[in-house]
Amino acid sequence: MTILSAFRNPFRRRRAAAWSLPGAAIAAILSACSASFFFPPASARADANTAQQAARLNNLGTALMNQQLLEKAEAEFAQAYTLDPALTRAAVNQGIALVYLQRLAEAEPILEKAAVQDPSDPHVWYALGILHRNAGENEKALEDLKKVLALRPRDADAHYFAGSIELELQQTQQAEEQFQEALRLNPLHASAEFGLARALQRLGQTAASQAAFQRFTHLTQAKIGVPLAHTYGDEGRYSLVENSPMPPPQVQAMAPLVFVPQAMPKMEETGAAGRAPASGDGNPQGGACLLAPAEGGGSYLFLMSAGAEAIQVYRGSGAGAFVRVPAAESGITATGEGVACAVGDYDNDGLPDLAVALSDRVLLFKNMGQGRFRDVTASSGIHPANLPAGITFVDIDHDGDLDLFVTGRPSSSGGEPNRLWRNNGDGTFTDWTAATALGGAGETVSATLSDLNNDRAVDLLVTGSGAAPTFFANPREGAFPASPLYSG
Repeated sequence: MTILSAFRNPFRRRRAAAWSLPGAAIAAILSACSASFFFPPASARADANTAQQAARLNNLGTALMNQQLLEKAEAEFAQAYTLDPALTRAAVNQGIALVYLQRLAEAEPILEKAAVQDPSDPHVWYALGILHRNAGENEKALEDLKKVLALRPRDADAHYFAGSIELELQQTQQAEEQFQEALRLNPLHASAEFGLARALQRLGQTAASQAAFQRFTHLTQAKIGVPLAHTYGDEGRYSLVENSPMPPPQVQAMAPLVFVPQAMPKMEETGAAGRAPASGDGNPQGGACLLAPAEGGGSYLFLMSAGAEAIQVYRGSGAGAFVRVPAAESGITATGEGVACAVGDYDNDGLPDLAVALSDRVLLFKNMGQGRFRDVTASSGIHPANLPAGITFVDIDHDGDLDLFVTGRPSSSGGEPNRLWRNNGDGTFTDWTAATALGGAGETVSATLSDLNNDRAVDLLVTGSGAAPTFFANPREGAFPASPLYSG
């Protein structure tokens, strides 16, 4: 067997990420971020209101791209550029979206026009390089990549990309030099290590080729380096769309705002027919969750309590008031000590569901609509596995289904405090803690979602009994490396 026949293709396709925030919300957050791009003369720019609206549309498009909603994103970019033809960033972004939609014939003239408007933007040449490579025009692709490298000579991905094209063009010595430079700039560049192994084999340097392939295997199997892939978000920094800086807003006087404390009513205050409070009913003492249906329905407030009704349900009645909903009406019943809760649409039916952490178990309630819920814990496969302290919905594996991460204490001596319940996509969950190494140590309290290392995978920051929060870096597959967030 030759070495090449044993190589594993590093360009494996990954599952599209799905995020729970709506695109408009993400765009609003991201719109504050700055991006470097070409500004034509003031005379060529639209008026301030038009420019602001175009920038908003562009930034909504970037949010949609991050959700892998490429067709919707392309439409937003097109509208932004039509509204403000001086916003070259929107044209580049539209071209990138079209490239990943495989609409190459549409993308090429848009990107070529953007390259004339702003030839100093490496994104446009990188996108043209991807386009020409996908079209089988490797000579053009290489010229595009050389322009990227002239602008950004220290970009390891561009060196790798140029080397891979030179390898296709049988320019093996030049390819080997590009891969070496990529690895000098980024020693953990798995794709460059793979390309180097191929180039060295062609050059007859078998031992060096084998050593490079072994390094590639180590990088990928140990999850130290992730190979590039021919999908959006996985092909280098200059393959990504960018936000447009928003024009400074006109700051108005702050509207008067007053918060008024409001005590939650007891059950007998709601007029529940002939029913006295259940024995053991307690005051709210744990976490709380607010469920606000997207279709304009009433909002629901869930308060953690203790006793025979460990979950208290309230329905918004307008003007900021809430009324208690009997368990028989909501379908939400539980005894014990309520600790925390989380809202998320785990079954992707458009209705937000409820997960509740009691002191000794986790419950899952499916939203049936019209204010009714059904306890599906038993059929979901979720069972007592730790003593919960916190609970969070998170799409940990980026497969479009919300998983459940539960912090707390071990339920037995020598056990682990955390549990990850992986959503199987069919209404059931599997304990995936061991496979991801997310069990943790000591006692844990809460988890915060972040992308701390900017690799476009959701990471976890877990607080607890340790001297510092634990940072669990998401490798997309396999065990999560754990490290203290800070020292000292």
